[in-house]
Amino acid sequence: MNKGDTIVATRRRKIWQVFRDIDKKKYTLEATDFAKPIVGINKWSDIIPNFRWRAMEQ
Repeated sequence: MNKGDTIVATRRRKIWQVFRDIDKKKYTLEATDFAKPIVGINKWSDIIPNFRWRAMEQ
């Protein structure tokens, strides 16, 4: 019963992929697409002034 406080990850969380891909032009919109409905928006440029990838949004 003396296991200590060791935490062992069994899988990567979604946020890991977001941090990995957020600044990659090819993947940034895809990596963050899941969060738009949570935030309540259709496009990131709706809430981020001067959004870098505005031209790539649909």
